[in-house]
Amino acid sequence: MFEARTAGAPLAPEQYRSPKDIGAAGTTSNDFRQIVANICESPAKEIYFAGRPVQLRQFLNELGRRGCHTHSYTVITGPAANALPLDDQLEWDTLRHGVTLEFTASSHPDAWTGPHAPSTGGSPEAFRTLARLTNPRLSGPVGPVDLTDSRAIITYDSAWTAIQGIRDEAVEGHAVPSTDAVRDAWLHLHGTGRVEGASGWICLDNQGNPYDKAVAVVRLDPATRTDRFVTLSWPTGRPPTANCTAPRTPTP
Repeated sequence: MFEARTAGAPLAPEQYRSPKDIGAAGTTSNDFRQIVANICESPAKEIYFAGRPVQLRQFLNELGRRGCHTHSYTVITGPAANALPLDDQLEWDTLRHGVTLEFTASSHPDAWTGPHAPSTGGSPEAFRTLARLTNPRLSGPVGPVDLTDSRAIITYDSAWTAIQGIRDEAVEGHAVPSTDAVRDAWLHLHGTGRVEGASGWICLDNQGNPYDKAVAVVRLDPATRTDRFVTLSWPTGRPPTANCTAPRTPTP
C-alpha cells in the first residue's frame, strides 16, 4: 500500500533491517538515527512507516531527537501502533513537539457514534449493543472491557460472524452444522445477509475476505496517552452506497 502511495517520489524509500527477534531492540536505533538525518534534509512532511511496535517506538524516539526541530512531521503507519501506549520506553515528548502519529485501527468506539458517522457501511446501534454488554453499570454479561484499542470490538465481530454462519446453516432437529457448512454459509454474508458488526458492516466475498469494510484512522494523543478518532477510511475511498450487494471475487 505504501509503495502505491509513494509511486513517483523523487527519493528512494529509506530501509532498515529488524533483528531476527522482532521484539528485541537490537541496534536498529542507529539505523533510524541516520534515516532521520536524511529525512531532515528532504522536503518530506509525511512519513510512511512499516514495522513492528518496538521498531516504531525506536523510530519515533529518534525522530523526537531530530536536529531539524523546526520541521513538523506526520507519521502514518498500521495497527502496530496500538501497542505504543503500553510501551514505557516511548518518549512522549516526541508527540508534543512537531510529530503527529496517525495509524489505522480495525475500529474505534467513536467511529459510528459521532455526529459525522456515515449513513451506510455501519450502524450506531450495532456498536451500542456491544457497549451495553460491556457496561458494568448495566451489569452487562461481558463485563468491563476497554474498547479503545479495538481488539475487543473485532473479537466480538469475529465471534458474531461465526455465529451468523452457524445460525444460517442450522436445521431444526439436526446436529450443529459442520465447519464446512459454516464456511459455505459465509458465501452469502453480503447484501441483506451482511453481518451488522460493531466495527461496521461485514460483507464477505467468495474467499471469505471482507470488502467495502470501514477502517478507522486514529491519532495517538500524548495528553491522554490514548487513541483519538480522526476519520473512517474505505478501500474505495467512500462509504458503500448499497448494502454490499455482491461478492467481488469468483469462486475458484
